[in-house]
Amino acid sequence: MNTRFLDALIWVARLRSFRAAADKLHVTQAAISNRISALEEELGVQLFERDSREVRLTDCGRTALAQAEQILRLERELKASVTGRSEAEGMVRVGCIESIAHSWLVPMVRELAVTHPRLSLELTIEPTSHLHAHLLRGSLDVALQTDAVVEEHIVNRSLGAMTMAWFAGPQAALAIGESPWEQVLDLPVITFTRGSQPHANVLRDMETAGEKVRQVHCVTAISVLRQLARQGFGVATLPPAVTQDEVARGELVQVASSIVLRPLELVLSYRRDATWAAIDVVVEGALQHATRFSQSTRNALATPP
Repeated sequence: MNTRFLDALIWVARLRSFRAAADKLHVTQAAISNRISALEEELGVQLFERDSREVRLTDCGRTALAQAEQILRLERELKASVTGRSEAEGMVRVGCIESIAHSWLVPMVRELAVTHPRLSLELTIEPTSHLHAHLLRGSLDVALQTDAVVEEHIVNRSLGAMTMAWFAGPQAALAIGESPWEQVLDLPVITFTRGSQPHANVLRDMETAGEKVRQVHCVTAISVLRQLARQGFGVATLPPAVTQDEVARGELVQVASSIVLRPLELVLSYRRDATWAAIDVVVEGALQHATRFSQSTRNALATPP
């Protein structure tokens, strides 16, 4: 039995679409249809019910899917036992929010390129809500973002938390240093996308402190958010990890405040396919680098100036 047929079965079942499975496996839709037809002919059963809206497994298809996953898992284990290493190759599509992209994503990609040279990554940098939609549609394999995805076949793992703080341009920071915080709130607050975790957190944190938000600007791109803060447009909520260069150059100043911002909770979500080692490699790499980043951040905060 051709294992490519089993691969096609698994991905059509997971993504519920012949077209999406074809995109995932980098073949034509006709090739996927031919593989499924050949597998159905070989087994003598119908594996999928097809209509204009979606593709659904038949009872025989569900049985075949479980066996196909086991066969490919055993194939992977056989290769690993013979070669002494787990096979990780092919393209993994990774979606990521900007806060991670500007902190530990690049070191992770660099390390994976060395340890798994046959592994390729397709990177997408977008807000959490967009990443969720991509993951559920099957156009992403792994999402590094801020909120768990509650859906069958989606696994969520904690990536820890990222410290958040107030930042402003030098002139605004100087004024803040000489003024009560209530006066500072006359300046606009600049934060992330409306409805995002940072946006919701800053509203809750200010309400908890008994302060009323006068004006809040929501910005999708972190580079624009930093630029607005640098130019004195308002006071920004940002992870210190992504402002180090601007702070070192004196373009941004971290502002001390009695309103302490809660950390940004990070989540890794992925579509588990037990037959594919590449996803596991990326997941483990992300977990390791998130842990290293958290440890280095704690060490930096604990080190006296």
